[in-house]
Amino acid sequence: TLAPHDLYASLPGGASVEEPALDLPLALALVSSHRDRPVRPGLVACGEVSLLGELRPVRGLERRLREAARLGFTEAIVPVTDALPGRIERLGVTAVRTVREALERALLSGPGTSGEG
Repeated sequence: TLAPHDLYASLPGGASVEEPALDLPLALALVSSHRDRPVRPGLVACGEVSLLGELRPVRGLERRLREAARLGFTEAIVPVTDALPGRIERLGVTAVRTVREALERALLSGPGTSGEG
């Protein structure tokens, strides 16, 4: 659990704290670091996280995913929604309902590097 820890996050490139699409990637990054399990290479994620850990869709999902594919991402994790975009070339899209499901799909099973050395 992360409850007893002080957590700090830095948002580069002018990203705004008010952007709800950052909730899911931030959660994945924090748990990845805490468990020393890397996120899958080529993965992008976007979604709002509720207080119960459920994922909510964000505006402009298709536009975001098309841009992710253009930037070279190959896999995406997004919230389940009725408005899931159709097939996006060179990008596999997985829709999940909870942060737990996203973690199961996003994190590799083995430990990563500790950042030391």
